Amino acid sequence: MRKEIERAIYSQSEAVKVEKEGAESDQLFKEAEEIFTKQTVLLHKLENSNIGKKGLRRAEHRAGNAFEKSAGIQRKKQEIMDRLRADLEELRKNPEKSVEISESGRKVAGDENGGLAIEASNGKKTLSFGDIIADREWGVEYNLDKSVPSILRKRYILECAKKHIGDLFNDQIVQMDPLAESIVNNKKILDNRIIARGEVKYGSDNGLLAERMAYSFFLRRSYGADKLFRALPTDVYGDVHDKIDFILKRIAPTHIRGIKTETVSGTGSTGIQFTINKNKNSKNIKPFARGAAASEESPVNDVVILKIRGEWPKDIFNKWLEAGRPSGGPEQFLEEDKKARLLRGALQKMLTPEEIEKYLEQQGQSKKDMPVAA
Repeated sequence: MRKEIERAIYSQSEAVKVEKEGAESDQLFKEAEEIFTKQTVLLHKLENSNIGKKGLRRAEHRAGNAFEKSAGIQRKKQEIMDRLRADLEELRKNPEKSVEISESGRKVAGDENGGLAIEASNGKKTLSFGDIIADREWGVEYNLDKSVPSILRKRYILECAKKHIGDLFNDQIVQMDPLAESIVNNKKILDNRIIARGEVKYGSDNGLLAERMAYSFFLRRSYGADKLFRALPTDVYGDVHDKIDFILKRIAPTHIRGIKTETVSGTGSTGIQFTINKNKNSKNIKPFARGAAASEESPVNDVVILKIRGEWPKDIFNKWLEAGRPSGGPEQFLEEDKKARLLRGALQKMLTPEEIEKYLEQQGQSKKDMPVAA
């Protein structure tokens, strides 16, 4: 009788576990599906706009088959979505399955304290899930073994799929919007020459590294129990027309790790825009960017402009290269005062000055130096 009761309890607990795994998978896929749908709607809208029609005619004249190229990219995106659904379903059926993203991916295992770790040259190195996600911005891939919690393995393949369809979406936009071409080309220069080959040659490389470094810095802080915001990429259309490099979406509107905040207006999303040119007049940029933010279709409530001065992005990137591209990205070599400046500047629309200082104190950042925001 006792064994029968134990078997019944076990069966019931397994059923609850399977149901939970299925709900997690469905929710994660829905997140990707919403992005895919928004992209498709924007594409149709752009195709029927004056910008899109002119861009398609230009693309047809230059290379031909612009519509077929865009349709081919759309099919690739659908294949990624189908594969994502299949991978999530496989993990639901087999929660012990590891996630293999790349043959050269660094192996991540769960440690005895519930954290994550990899084998480094000097022994085990702990890292956060935010590190795993943000390191992909620097060409570092990971493979997650079965000791990593299943929800993190699922989230990882979701984030990989989202990044892939986002890159393909940008290629589609280029077919219709010639202004977006230079943005995509710069991204490819950053990924293929600067990051992949470690070649920093020109003055403009500093700006490309600064923007990527800042986005990666905030992306690392987008995961974990005490997360305040989620760093979101913008597509090239938003970069060109709204002057937004990336978005910080607040996800904890009333508390910072137990500290009640007073800021009510800072519960939405803030667009982040960079300028590194000392001669660039941010006064001319700000009204345009904020005008875009005021639009009903804008994904942000306001815009913050961050000024990056000096060659430190290149210097920090080179330090990371010289160290052997360790997990944690170039931002681990950022000085504490620069981290504090970035946080102060970016969070000024989300929190009051006092709340920002509390957040910095909790994050272990310096309380000195003035913000870099314009």
